[in-house]
Amino acid sequence: MPMLDIEKRIKDDKMKSRFKLVRLAGIRAKQLNRMKDGDIPAKLERYHKVTTNALDEIIEKAIDFEETDG
Repeated sequence: MPMLDIEKRIKDDKMKSRFKLVRLAGIRAKQLNRMKDGDIPAKLERYHKVTTNALDEIIEKAIDFEETDG
C-alpha cells in the first residue's frame, strides 16, 4: 500500500482539512474513472488504483481547483 504524505497538502492555505482533501480526491477519482470530453486527463499515473492517483495529483499539486459557493 502506497504511503502518501497528506499532511504536506493539508498545511497549504487552500486545503485546510482532511475532509476537503478526501472529498476532492473522490470527485477527481470519479472523473478519472469516467473520462468524458473536456475532462482533464490523468496528470500522474504512478499508482495502480484511480483513487490513489487522484489523491497523489492533489497532494503533488498536479491539478488545481477553485472553491465555489453552493
